Amino acid sequence: MKRSIAIFLWILIGALASGLAVGYFLHRANNDRGQLATEKEAAKRQTEETLATNRKLVEEANQKLAGADEEVAKAQERIKRYEIERDLLLRATRLDKPSSFQLKSWKTFLSLPLGISLQVPPGSYATSDQALVSVRINENIPGENDWLNISTYDPTFEQSRLQDLVDSTSSVRYLVDGSLLTGVRGRIRDTAAFGYVLHAQAHGVITHLVWVRPRVGLSDQRMLQTIATLNFRP
Repeated sequence: MKRSIAIFLWILIGALASGLAVGYFLHRANNDRGQLATEKEAAKRQTEETLATNRKLVEEANQKLAGADEEVAKAQERIKRYEIERDLLLRATRLDKPSSFQLKSWKTFLSLPLGISLQVPPGSYATSDQALVSVRINENIPGENDWLNISTYDPTFEQSRLQDLVDSTSSVRYLVDGSLLTGVRGRIRDTAAFGYVLHAQAHGVITHLVWVRPRVGLSDQRMLQTIATLNFRP
């Protein structure tokens, strides 16, 4: 009987020990599983952060490449304009100013907003605002009496002025004060007179629009002489 009780106690102690051991290992397993889950989540976050950083670096690199491509394209366009301007300068007609004696009776007009100056012949008057220089026959009647307008370059306005030249048009190229004036000479709508639509450019950049409309008493030579006095760097 005593021996049976002893055996039973040993079995019970063994079972308790086994249970404790199993519990301990289950506890360790649960801890390990939690730690692994935490490490896995941390690794996942790190991977996502790394991917996000890499994407940002790739995007920044692509933006820099796009910016570089754009700058290269601009540089190529400037070089192309320089080459075209150089060829036009070689073929341009130099406009001659009136003699020094004649210019004594001409008035100097300066427009700081447009960055130009010119000489105005007797009988004509010049006015200016922030965007336009006008030279006219009658000082008190603007608009219809204007025979010379100079403005900052606007391609839309240039096209509207070109539409006034209806036929007998020809391309012209003039050299004035180191700047190139290119454009069109043609007959003005509803008249027998010829006018000019020109734009000024230097160093590959178009800067000003020049529009000439003849008036009674003004010869073509006098209009071109006035244009010859233009200075685009007053």
